[in-house]
Amino acid sequence: METAAFIVQGVVVLGLAALYATLGFTIFSHAPYVPSRRRELTRMLRVAAIRPGERVVDLGSGDGKIVLAAARAGAEAFGVERQPLLVLISRLRAGLKGLSARARFRTGNLFHADLRTADVVFCYLLPKAMARLHEKLERELKPGARVVASAFAIRAWEPAIVDRDGETAPIFLYRR
Repeated sequence: METAAFIVQGVVVLGLAALYATLGFTIFSHAPYVPSRRRELTRMLRVAAIRPGERVVDLGSGDGKIVLAAARAGAEAFGVERQPLLVLISRLRAGLKGLSARARFRTGNLFHADLRTADVVFCYLLPKAMARLHEKLERELKPGARVVASAFAIRAWEPAIVDRDGETAPIFLYRR
């Protein structure tokens, strides 16, 4: 009985350590981990109008919700996330949902992600990071690519659509 209690305590301690490490990581990143609510996710996907066969990239993919939804829609979806624990969680979720072939995740810096073949790019970043991302999008996106930004606009671009519902953050759609 003591062994079982020791194992449970160990799992709890490791879980808390991972949580604190993740929270600490977000303080110094370009965007803290803020999971998208279902309503916001639905709006982002509607605005993006993802078609089967498209290549979707989520910069700062967090727990992988957007990537998994894009894969369910038939896209080849790819998430880039700085926090290894969130990448692991996303990969596990993709495997459990049978989406590993179309939903892939990697640990890395979103500013190093290759966007040249992306049809749709999702981002939910702080304003300073959005300004920096703008330069990368200008350099790498192909004509016709779409960018869906949640909460914070890309100031240098005029959005094609601004979806506001009053209860969640605005969603911006940009076309390259």
